[in-house]
Amino acid sequence: MTQLSNPQNSVGMITKENLNSLPNVSSKELSIYNNDTNLVKFKDYNTKKELALMTALLVKWSNYLGIEPPDEQDLNNTCNFIKEHFENFNHQDLDNAIMMVVTSSLDSDAEHYGKLSIIYVHKCLKAYMIYKGSVLIKIRQQLDKIESQKKVPIAPEVRVENMKKLIIHAIDDVINEEKVFLDFGDALYNFIKANKLMTMSDKLIKDAMIYGETSLKDENKKMVMEAVIKHHNFKSSGDMNFEKEDKIKKYARQFVVNEWLKNIDVEDLLKKITPEMFRY
Repeated sequence: MTQLSNPQNSVGMITKENLNSLPNVSSKELSIYNNDTNLVKFKDYNTKKELALMTALLVKWSNYLGIEPPDEQDLNNTCNFIKEHFENFNHQDLDNAIMMVVTSSLDSDAEHYGKLSIIYVHKCLKAYMIYKGSVLIKIRQQLDKIESQKKVPIAPEVRVENMKKLIIHAIDDVINEEKVFLDFGDALYNFIKANKLMTMSDKLIKDAMIYGETSLKDENKKMVMEAVIKHHNFKSSGDMNFEKEDKIKKYARQFVVNEWLKNIDVEDLLKKITPEMFRY
């Protein structure tokens, strides 16, 4: 069969040598993945050679089924149908689908009734699309898992330096700029809590929750005013990414962090931060 030229060293190409790193992936599935990445898709077909290849595959399909090949007009119509409705397929997908139909290994109840009709072709290719999609998802999930395992953890010494920089920045916000430090990701709060750097007294917790409730009310008031000014429909806090209780607790944790920053001996603390303090 005439092969369309493939781009060399395409992104996402998996070699046979790397197949062992993908458990439960067959060479056939690997081929489907690589072809999807590298072969020209039907939506990009525009040359006579490309269209002739699709036509030849349809004739092959008819011959393998032992039925009369479609005439020129029907072939043209079927090619256009495939190009439009299965635009992300490539010629190897079509060939795979044909062979799976012929060998009864495609999960489809399609019957040709002696004719390679568009309805029959559509049912077969729809079944192959589902199969191909499961293959692509399976391989991509395994590739993502492999990539995540390759991520190099941050060295303990680097984490120490990063925390020192964060604390210095936070102190500058709270003490020098007299601003509220926004503890994104609860980085400082988790550090404080894990290392018991602050006594979580009943009074502190109560004050923090009051601050959280007040801050949420202020946020909602601001949202209402902005909605009125911009003539938008107001969305309640329940429509936001966080539920009401979660937002209150987030503001409460922020209160704790800012209270801690106001009362620490920063110079002494910076000297005492060690890698062991990040084992949480």
